[in-house]
Amino acid sequence: MLTPHLVELALMLGVERDEVAADLLGMARRAAREARAVVALKGAETYIAAPDGTAYRYAEGSIGLATSGSGDTLAGVVAGLLARGAEPLHAAVWAVYLHGEAGHVMSAHGRARLPGARAPGRDPSRDGAFRRLIDKWAPLQLSPR
Repeated sequence: MLTPHLVELALMLGVERDEVAADLLGMARRAAREARAVVALKGAETYIAAPDGTAYRYAEGSIGLATSGSGDTLAGVVAGLLARGAEPLHAAVWAVYLHGEAGHVMSAHGRARLPGARAPGRDPSRDGAFRRLIDKWAPLQLSPR
């Protein structure tokens, strides 16, 4: 599972940034095929591609996710879903969606950015908005591989 942003993907593929920007979906698919891994190309719109060419787009990103450490948070969500038995493509799609929704929740409650790590002394599980987001998805059950 790879989660590059545009510049990182350009470096991975050995192409110019503008070439990636001109064809985000195509470049995500190319990277997935060449790496034989699921790729989530992060940006204002996130493109998720599998090695077989299957692809998804998440177009609901927010400024709340454009911060250092946000990608680490996304990777942690992916890892958690994989550990629960999700297939890599499904884990990526769910993680991108949940990560994006968390960014919206944080932005809507006066936090301009989603922190990569929680602030000292603050327990996010006690945040009402965060709790509502988690409760919304609590029934989600992932089947084992």
